[in-house]
Amino acid sequence: MGAFMTTVTYASDFQPTYEELARTKMVHTLTQEQLQKKFLETSAGTIAYYETSGTGETLFLIHGNSTSKEYMLRQLDALGTTYKMIAVDLPGHGESENARDPDAAYTLGGYARVCGEFIEKLNLPPVIVVGWSLGGHIAIEMMAQNPGLLRGTLIACAPPFTPSEEGLKEAYLPTYSTPLSMKMEPFTLEDVKSYITQGFMDFEAHPLLAQAAMRAHGLARHTMCTAVLEGKGVDEREVVKTSTVPLGILMAKGEHAINNAYTASLNYANCVMMETIDGPHDCQWTHPDAFNEAIVTFVKGLSRKS
Repeated sequence: MGAFMTTVTYASDFQPTYEELARTKMVHTLTQEQLQKKFLETSAGTIAYYETSGTGETLFLIHGNSTSKEYMLRQLDALGTTYKMIAVDLPGHGESENARDPDAAYTLGGYARVCGEFIEKLNLPPVIVVGWSLGGHIAIEMMAQNPGLLRGTLIACAPPFTPSEEGLKEAYLPTYSTPLSMKMEPFTLEDVKSYITQGFMDFEAHPLLAQAAMRAHGLARHTMCTAVLEGKGVDEREVVKTSTVPLGILMAKGEHAINNAYTASLNYANCVMMETIDGPHDCQWTHPDAFNEAIVTFVKGLSRKS
């Protein structure tokens, strides 16, 4: 339990090494040369990211609220030698800096702008975004802001909503951990267990995941959720109803937080795949084989459309 004694508050306190990832079995396949940690200066601050050695399609992975790029390692490890995969730490998360202008960066639209700036600065070809949870909502904002940067968007456990209190009530299920989604103070370990996993993830085996969640900037949670409740951001229902960007949708059978029936009932302009896979909200970690198979299916489907 010693790894959990200190609350991680700043990016400088959370600096996982490849050796730590390998020792705790968060990486099995990729060598250190195949999983490069890099940093990029953006208008919101310095952004940390992983880049894999694959030379196929470019996949851009966005993590969930109060997590980090490490939560997507089971995708990078399985698929990273096939595809060029980039997994970012959003501002205020993981090893990225806390936002220099929190009001501008810590919103769905702000995160999407930073991701778009990131893609343009690296001069990437149109990317396939894989957005899990919060990352899926950011991906929908990207569809609205700059669809030319996107080859396709796969959203997982991210029901498109109209930004408002009523819109959230339609899309999300009430849970005892809901208030934690906008907690201003740093997460404790108990907060992490309640909010991140609902008990489905083993933090004893993977303490870096807990540390990443405790590092997340509480102001990022609070600012983002407050903005949504105030109606700020695009109407995601309208975006997916009208956007020509190819869209894939993943839902989890054991979902505790999301109304899957609501997600399935919406109108989509260009939905090329909708699947429900085994696992809880954190299915990308707990059921990576099913999640990764869905990614491959989506990517191959986009190739057939080209």
